Amino acid sequence: MNGWWIGKQFDRVKFLSKRGYLTKAFNRRWVYKKYDRFFNSLETTDRIKVTLVDINQFKQINDHYGHEVGDRAICEVAENQSR
Repeated sequence: MNGWWIGKQFDRVKFLSKRGYLTKAFNRRWVYKKYDRFFNSLETTDRIKVTLVDINQFKQINDHYGHEVGDRAICEVAENQSR
């Protein structure tokens, strides 16, 4: 192993510690960690969007169509919410 490869792996682990592997959206742990500092620094005129999504009958999607389709559904929802 060389230094370049180790550095790349470190960057990947650092990225994935803040974001979901599948959707690349910030994960709950990151939001909780940054919550106080972030929200306390906002001005009253700032606009933000925080979304918590529950996909109804998601287990049925996985059971009926398989996990690959379920994963794509999650990614589509995350992509839609990031716009």
